[in-house]
Parts: sequence; structure tokens; C-alpha cells
Amino acid sequence: MNAKTFHVQFEDKGVNPLEHVINRVLKAFELTADFYSFIPEAGLALAILGAPANKIGEQAWCIVGARESYLAA
Repeated sequence: MNAKTFHVQFEDKGVNPLEHVINRVLKAFELTADFYSFIPEAGLALAILGAPANKIGEQAWCIVGARESYLAA
């Protein structure tokens, strides 16, 4: 999808593209907060079985760092 197609897609629906992006980012923050509020503190030290990834708490810090970098850009 190119920028023109993206813009036309939202114009047809009467939606401001910037508002759509802002709403999606805010929803992602809300879902992340819900997820981490559900996990007990001890659960942050656990890894996902069978997944070649960091522990859950380390992944949380990656999310925080990525969001800070993205918002600063």
C-alpha cells in the first residue's frame, strides 16, 4: 500500500489518518499494560517454553526502549 492509497482509504471512511494511528498506538499501550498487570512479578523472570527469546521481563524492557526510541524519532 502506498501513501496515496493509505490516505484515500481513510478519506473514504471519513477518518483522519493521524487520528487512526494515534488511536492504534494508544490501544497498543493499553493492551500491553493489561498484559503486564496480569503477570505476577515472579512471572517476569520466566521464559516462554520452546521460544528462542529473552525472559518475559527482558522483553518488556525491549518494548519500553522501542517505544521511547520511536516516540523520540
